[in-house]
Formats: sequence, structure tokens, C-alpha cells
Amino acid sequence: MKLDIRPMDLLKDFVVIVTVIGIVAGVAYQAGWIVNRANAGEMIAQSVYQEALDRERADLRFQIEMTSSKMQTLAEKPDRNQYDDLVLQGYVDDLKRLHARLGVIEAPEEPVQ
Repeated sequence: MKLDIRPMDLLKDFVVIVTVIGIVAGVAYQAGWIVNRANAGEMIAQSVYQEALDRERADLRFQIEMTSSKMQTLAEKPDRNQYDDLVLQGYVDDLKRLHARLGVIEAPEEPVQ
């Protein structure tokens, strides 16, 4: 049995296969199943930024909790002196600063138009 392979038939089959692959890849890209490098870099940067915000938010909450605990312990001290009052005022100032920073982080971002 002799195979009858013509170069034009092979070329036509190759073009059809490449066209089908191109169409499938285009549909997959438009559907979001395939992400180009620029979008992937942007997605990674956004993820890293969000992770940093989450860590800072957790750290601020921990600092607020610790400062509140120290402040409460010092406020309950029966024989407070003038130095203790200064330290207590420092804790109050720290709490204001920490709450202000936490408010900035938790504020929703305004969409850029």
C-alpha cells in the first residue's frame, strides 16, 4: 500500500490545526483562564500589598491591645505619682496615634476615575 501524501494537503492540515489552537487560546485568554505576564505581575503586586496591609493591621491591633493593657494596669495602680501620670499620658497619645493609623489602613480606597 502506497501513501499518497501531498505537500499542499499537509500545509492545509497544518494551517487548520494552528487556526483551531489560536481560536482556543484566544477564548481561554478572554475568559481569564490564561493571564499574560503584565497582568500576572500586577496581580502579584496587589497580593503582596494586601498581605503587607494585613500584617500591619494585625500588628497595630496587637500594639493597641498591649498599650491598653499597660494603660489599664497603670491606671489601677493605687499609689500613682507624677511620673506614672506622664507615662499614662504617653500611653493615651500612643493609642490615639495607633487608632489613627489603623483608621487610615481600614478606610476604603476611593476608586480612581
